[in-house]
Amino acid sequence: MDNLSPPSAQEQDLYYDGLPSHPRLVARSSIEPWQSIHGPDRHPVTNLRRRKAFLPPSRHDVMRLWNVKDAPLRRDIKHQLQHLSWNAIELFRVGFEDEQDPHGWKLTLMVSVMPESATTWSVAAQAAVACKAVLESYNIFDIHCEIRESSILLLASEPADNLKVRGIDHLPSQDPRSLDGHRSPYLGTSIASLSNPAIGATKGLYLRISEHGQEHQATVALTCRHLLETTLSTNVEIRGGPDVIQPCQRTLEAYIANQQDQINYIDSLNSKQRASADYQKMKYDAESRLRAASLLKYPESRKIGRVHYAPPIALRQSSHHDSWLADWLLVQLDPAHQEDALSDLTNDIVLENHSGQKRLQRVLAQMKVQPEAPRFFDNKLYKLQLAGTVTERELRNPPHSELNDDAVLFVGKVGARSGLTFGLGSTMASVVRYPLKGMTLESLEWPVHHVKGDPNFSAPGDSGSIVWTVDGRIVGMVTGGCGVRSMDITYVTPIERLLADVRSRGFNVEII
Repeated sequence: MDNLSPPSAQEQDLYYDGLPSHPRLVARSSIEPWQSIHGPDRHPVTNLRRRKAFLPPSRHDVMRLWNVKDAPLRRDIKHQLQHLSWNAIELFRVGFEDEQDPHGWKLTLMVSVMPESATTWSVAAQAAVACKAVLESYNIFDIHCEIRESSILLLASEPADNLKVRGIDHLPSQDPRSLDGHRSPYLGTSIASLSNPAIGATKGLYLRISEHGQEHQATVALTCRHLLETTLSTNVEIRGGPDVIQPCQRTLEAYIANQQDQINYIDSLNSKQRASADYQKMKYDAESRLRAASLLKYPESRKIGRVHYAPPIALRQSSHHDSWLADWLLVQLDPAHQEDALSDLTNDIVLENHSGQKRLQRVLAQMKVQPEAPRFFDNKLYKLQLAGTVTERELRNPPHSELNDDAVLFVGKVGARSGLTFGLGSTMASVVRYPLKGMTLESLEWPVHHVKGDPNFSAPGDSGSIVWTVDGRIVGMVTGGCGVRSMDITYVTPIERLLADVRSRGFNVEII
């Protein structure tokens, strides 16, 4: 502590510049001086401030100590943080986006504290130094500890009343103005419960299930339990719950506002401009879309099915790993409200259009990832058909990549709010505290962070999104995230764990 000094206001605000949510630094164990924005941290050619970023932890001696069940190292770290209102403990390599030298990325113990906790530097610095000492007691000498302000969120969307910016949600359609995109059978569309149509989530994986001992199969969509409510005031098991609609109220209202804005813009032009054939067609098309959307203003008209089963959100125990937060529900699809026959449904991801495929190729090249050829089978919609799953063992021990000559799992997702994004999965679990219904549930989570070129991997409204590898295998489902105004880290429940939990509730289950 004697060699440490409090960070300046500028260091606190700019230390993590480049991360999606720009979190505020509280304290760090390193005594290495921070360079101001006018110093060496500026890029030598562009003179722009260099941007911080995360990379997965890589293979490190700490992995065998961190990922084991009831890990003594994690226990000892948590003991040193007992005086902080911490909500996440994670291990990432931290560096600058343009850093090419693998040694320039420093593996760091990242601790998040709640912004409203007003954690003082002296208390946080003591904790950071103590965590560093714990690591050294396990013969880990090359990892420092940093403490920042961030919140933990379940990623259902806010009600439409809380929207500050008009914007249209992601559309899994070739035409970003197509209402059909919001009503399509593709994964990644927004859904909500009829009992609370303003709270939106994402339609996830299609499954076929049957009760143990019964032959009848039901076709269901997987999503998050907190779709039903974010306060969890009635967090009980549900069998046969409320109707589910697609899209949610927020998405429909944003779509209507988008069309009305386009009409208003054309009406604001001078008479000569308004009379042009192009603008007349634009207005006619927008008015047609507005009329079509008005037919869906009553939530009942957007029904796709009903809640079939939803266990309470709770911690699950396992013989293989520590407690994790189970947050899932099954939506039984109503064949009378589906565009296609239920027997024809497939788990298709739409990469939006040609630009979506180009983005994928660009990010793959940037990440130096060489996967097997993705299963694109539609030259117009650029669809990726999901098949097969990734085991939890592979999540912790991904295949080798040319990215910094290391192991990395490159993943993508399509969410109702943020659309098509790409990220990198971690090889080490995150310890996360979820504040739910007046209590705190501590869960071991699999974290994903964004890649360069994507503003963030997820956003509120993306819960339920299916995460996949670029060769089309299913990784898991988005549930929550860590950040301030946006998400620096996204938490994904592994599909292997999810399906096992569904089976433990008395269901036979298979992926369509």
